[in-house]
Amino acid sequence: VAKFPTSGRIWMFGDDPKDRNALYVARTLANGQPDTGFGPSADGRRRTLLPAALIPQVESLALDGALIQNDGKPIVFGALQSANGEAGPFPALVCRLTASGTLDGSFDTDGCRTIRSFLDPKESCRVTDAAIAPDNTIVVIGNCSADTLVERPFITRLTTTGAFDLGFGAGAGIVTPALPAASAYAQHYEAVVVRPDGRIAVLGTFEMASNSIYDLELG
Repeated sequence: VAKFPTSGRIWMFGDDPKDRNALYVARTLANGQPDTGFGPSADGRRRTLLPAALIPQVESLALDGALIQNDGKPIVFGALQSANGEAGPFPALVCRLTASGTLDGSFDTDGCRTIRSFLDPKESCRVTDAAIAPDNTIVVIGNCSADTLVERPFITRLTTTGAFDLGFGAGAGIVTPALPAASAYAQHYEAVVVRPDGRIAVLGTFEMASNSIYDLELG
């Protein structure tokens, strides 16, 4: 769910593992009634298909969240995940829609950007949160894991056109932070905010071990 402050309209997004490449969208007015100005049937609902080249037979859309840009365009994020337990790679996913709920072709040419860390050839990656920076770039965080890869977070910054911002991450556009302490053996990034000065703050969990005692910490 995401709310557009200017109009008060509420956007809702969903996925269906039996309808693998469909993004379900609903929009209501501020009072919760269906927005009859939205959707092909004027009932406040729309089924939007992801780009055909994005969804092979074994991938399924899985959403984790959404936000609305200042211009009213929604951004949704999550992953392309295994539909039947197949091995990866399966990338994280960020898509931008137009105000009418269709994919925005000005964002990475087809409306969707996939993200991988490339730390493992069979990794599965997923976006957990995103935030709009003061310069309108999009800061995205998530995590990647595989059978031979302990979960590893990533932070990336996308331009307004959906490209990786090469001014971020020493020209790579993405950062895969190492463990923050010698006693940490796993980490997971969950939430992000961007400060007015452009600096990024991330909330995560860290599995720690000290003197044979294990605990889970926030950081």
